[in-house]
Amino acid sequence: MEKVFYLGRFLRFMLLRFIEDRGTQTAGTLAYTTLLSLVPLMAVGFSFLAIFSDLKGLSGDIEHFIFSNFMPTSGEVVKEYVGRFASKASQMSATGLVVLIITALMMMATIDASLNRIWRVRVRRNRKASFLVYGAVLTWGPILVGMGIALTSYLVSLPLITDATSPFGGKKTLLSLMPYILETVAFTLLYLLIPNRRVLFRHAISGGVLAAVLFEICKRGFAWYVTTFPTYEVIYGALATIPIFLVWVYVSWLVVLLGAEFACCLDVYRDHAEMSWHTEEVKFVLAVRLVGYLWRSQQRGKGLTVREMLKVMPTVDEENLRDVVEKLQSADFIVRTSSRRWILARDLDAVSMLDLYRIGSFALPEPSGIWLELDGWSQRLGELLIGIEGQIEKDMGITLKSFYMSAPGLEIVDETESNVMELYDEETNVAEDDTQQQITG
Repeated sequence: MEKVFYLGRFLRFMLLRFIEDRGTQTAGTLAYTTLLSLVPLMAVGFSFLAIFSDLKGLSGDIEHFIFSNFMPTSGEVVKEYVGRFASKASQMSATGLVVLIITALMMMATIDASLNRIWRVRVRRNRKASFLVYGAVLTWGPILVGMGIALTSYLVSLPLITDATSPFGGKKTLLSLMPYILETVAFTLLYLLIPNRRVLFRHAISGGVLAAVLFEICKRGFAWYVTTFPTYEVIYGALATIPIFLVWVYVSWLVVLLGAEFACCLDVYRDHAEMSWHTEEVKFVLAVRLVGYLWRSQQRGKGLTVREMLKVMPTVDEENLRDVVEKLQSADFIVRTSSRRWILARDLDAVSMLDLYRIGSFALPEPSGIWLELDGWSQRLGELLIGIEGQIEKDMGITLKSFYMSAPGLEIVDETESNVMELYDEETNVAEDDTQQQITG
């Protein structure tokens, strides 16, 4: 039962993050960008595919495979239009091809920004690195798909494979699994390579598997809905393919973003149902503990990576930990080495608790709550806060009368009765004039 509750808390955390990341709006933006970039992407991809003579003849097979397996309905119609546009694009001048490539790169940049937002990446790749990543995706993507189709066709034709898979349906089963496999590989690579931070392979492939399963479920559900309730065909007639394609692209991006959110949450989620680290008060507790662990690690001649910090503080989520790390780094309190480990940049003998409190613009927490039970340092900090609270009560326990009598304030200027009446008459006359103007107006 506890595992069920844990799963519920995890899914709730994931859903809240998806809403916070504006997942539905982002999917709409990506769908619109896809419509503008679909033809350039296919034209550029097939152009690179034509470079390899062995794969040149697979362009038609790849196109047929994509539209027949990754679109729930109207795939042939969309394939016909897109293929026609792509063939015309291949006949464009050099300037037109450059524009097509730029459009395709803009599509990749939009995907990059969306995934980095999910992983809370604050430092983006420089333009050179981004161009290399986008270029690799545009060039190697179609090539890998072509190689995958060619390899699958070869394996299916082998007698050994045919005999081994005959109890499970033989060639038909292998071919039916191809969309799942390619989708999982594509989503996994997307989650693994695009974010400008280290993503564990097991998290990326978990997100890829989930996205592939959701994609196939949505594809079948969407196909069933469109064929069972032909609302779009009744309203739009021959143009029904356009809104159907638009909706499907939007649903597809929702699936991609949900898979990315799942992969990210596997990394950042901490089962802290009873505690939140989002407030500045509790972040001060986090800063105190973090400096303590860095000091202890530095005594052994080592630093700490962010992942090691999360291991020693399992109730802390990565987002708030990185926030505190950035505050300490901006104050030159800690630095990161070439091995991506964080170390202290100050001698703790020369730094007070007050200095640590001031450099991060933190707020003092209440000396109560679950954070007091985290470790000995938290308990000691609670004792200091109790002392501060006691001193505040002592100093602020003065009565208000004693406070006002302890220092002179501004003198109140007495108004004579005649001055008060003159001021009252002036205000009354102004009010009467305004009323008269409204009546005459």
